[in-house]
Amino acid sequence: MVMARFFSVFSHGIPLLALYILTYSPVLAQEAIASDNAPVGEEAFRVILQAYEYDRDIPLDILIESSDETPECTREKIVFRGIHDSHVPGYLSIPKTGTPPYPCILILHGAGGSKSKLWNSDTQVTNQLNTQLHISGFATLSLDAQYHGERTPDNDSERWGQLYRRQLFHRMDEAIVQSVVEHRRGLDYLETRKDIDSQQIGMYGYSLGGMMTYFLTGVDQRIKVSVACVAPPKERMAYRREVVKPHNFVRAIGNRPFLIMMGRTDPFYTVEEARQFYERIESEAKEIVWYDSGHLLPMEHIGKAIEWFEEHLK
Repeated sequence: MVMARFFSVFSHGIPLLALYILTYSPVLAQEAIASDNAPVGEEAFRVILQAYEYDRDIPLDILIESSDETPECTREKIVFRGIHDSHVPGYLSIPKTGTPPYPCILILHGAGGSKSKLWNSDTQVTNQLNTQLHISGFATLSLDAQYHGERTPDNDSERWGQLYRRQLFHRMDEAIVQSVVEHRRGLDYLETRKDIDSQQIGMYGYSLGGMMTYFLTGVDQRIKVSVACVAPPKERMAYRREVVKPHNFVRAIGNRPFLIMMGRTDPFYTVEEARQFYERIESEAKEIVWYDSGHLLPMEHIGKAIEWFEEHLK
């Protein structure tokens, strides 16, 4: 009865429903006590999925703010309406190699990153990902997650690291859910573009973005191929909600191709934890690749990711 009343909120918007699921769901509370990092049951997982739904009748109100050229692509700065009255900035880049419609790769940055840092050659190892994807004939879409990049002024200039230091984990959980839902809105926009093949969508996520790769792949079948890098596979903080624990979403990957790339000395997980997690993926097209590194993977992992997309998406 209580669940039915809160689900009725869904027709008017997601905020109250998501807040209820994240905080008060008796089904999730019972599962969490018994789970010990095992996936929740089917009933609880259906509850989790509701947190990632949204009102598809809300217009995107897309705005293309600017366009610039690189040798490999045309890059558009876009802004669209997200959820909770937010506006989501991003870059959509169209390659100059090949012919439209192009397959498109969503690139999800890590904690403390941004869409802009993915283009800055001085900031992180993934800076070459866009360039190499364009050379291979892929379009790319990268958005600023909540509390990152251009979105910090929307949150009184608070950044992700500040939330972590203040142990505001409930806000971090809600921001993850919101960012995943807004990437679903980004998929809605790609479906309106004649130069994008919306049936050929892949995604690459690094660290926090890697965690969201599990979530987005699990809740949206429009993601056909996935690559998750250095994403902690086991939630070590018991007070984090089941709705943002990667192991709960493995069942929804199905038989879609899924590549995991990890560092052997990464402090955020052990080799055994990652192997156990990998074994839970049912897809026949799965692979885990290990590098002799920590949380920062070597540059060659970019080539492996592109090979994965070329093999399974084109």
